[in-house]
Amino acid sequence: MYGLAKQQPTEELLLRHRSALFGVLGGFMIYSAFKPALRPAAKLCGLASMVSFLLLYMGSSTGLSAEMSKVVKFDILGILATVASSITIIW
Repeated sequence: MYGLAKQQPTEELLLRHRSALFGVLGGFMIYSAFKPALRPAAKLCGLASMVSFLLLYMGSSTGLSAEMSKVVKFDILGILATVASSITIIW
């Protein structure tokens, strides 16, 4: 998905760790679907993840693959959807 060639062992470990964190965050978000009191925290965590990636992407000026721009587009859509769902709850 990221358009990376074969990684060094350290890079592979970091990507696996990133996957594990996504799994934990995704699990928390799914669990919060059944526990309404946790929804605001789950949305905030998901939003923080997407916004932090977007900021890191914007701060990197060289060496990024074209596939990364696809990930950024999905994160922007996710940010907009999260904000929109939060606004509808407030109103």
